[in-house]
Amino acid sequence: MDHDKDKQFLKERAATEFINQWKKLNKQESTADIPKIIAQIKAFEQIQYSNRAIVLFSAKGFKPLYWGGNFEKLFGYNSDEIKLWNIPFFFKSIIWEHIDFPLKIIKWNKQMDQVAPLPEDTISHSYFCGLKTKHKAGHEVRLFIDQVILKTENNQPTLSLVYLQDVQHLMKDSFYWVRYERGDSADQVRFYRSSGQKKEFLNILSPREKEILEEIAKGADSKTISEKLNISPSTVTTHRKNMIARSGARNTTALIQLCRLCNAI
Repeated sequence: MDHDKDKQFLKERAATEFINQWKKLNKQESTADIPKIIAQIKAFEQIQYSNRAIVLFSAKGFKPLYWGGNFEKLFGYNSDEIKLWNIPFFFKSIIWEHIDFPLKIIKWNKQMDQVAPLPEDTISHSYFCGLKTKHKAGHEVRLFIDQVILKTENNQPTLSLVYLQDVQHLMKDSFYWVRYERGDSADQVRFYRSSGQKKEFLNILSPREKEILEEIAKGADSKTISEKLNISPSTVTTHRKNMIARSGARNTTALIQLCRLCNAI
């Protein structure tokens, strides 16, 4: 019991540290028409996103503005419970193994800002994959999180739309990662992993790996790919294994799905 209390205390301390650092970095108030945006989100929810939970939040203060209707399906908690917990809900649901996730996000965001500051009035994406959280019933939920920065003012994010879905069936390894996309044509990219000998990459896939994976996604076998790209079948196999290892995917099919989710192919 004392061990559980210690973990809870450290979770709360990590949450407090994250919120404090977040507030220092994100001070710009949004000038967007929030009711109009929420109405648009609700309309889209009726048409699609049946397997995703959605939250709209203001970057200033990390304040949630709208909780979508699929959180109970994803986490087991109803909307009233989630609203009561507010943002600390995310910290409460994170499994102890990944308690460093919130502060890693702060670190990675800073690194990405040095590579490519947020452009004005251009939608940017941050794709987070593999975060371990716990369902109300006790089982593990591995999250894929697509954070869409809808509004940027003075090079600071002011409004973000976050989509969450369970990718437990796609993940094998226990680490988590993020792929950032910025720029008018999403050409400014970085990929960071929480563990491994190498933790920072220019992208989740190299240009050659992308070529190979796109051919695999079309149904081509290693021999066909090797002939088309003028490389050996063993090289194709090596690239395939490297992509799976880097992404933590369960297999090649899962790798394709994850790369499609994070817009890498």
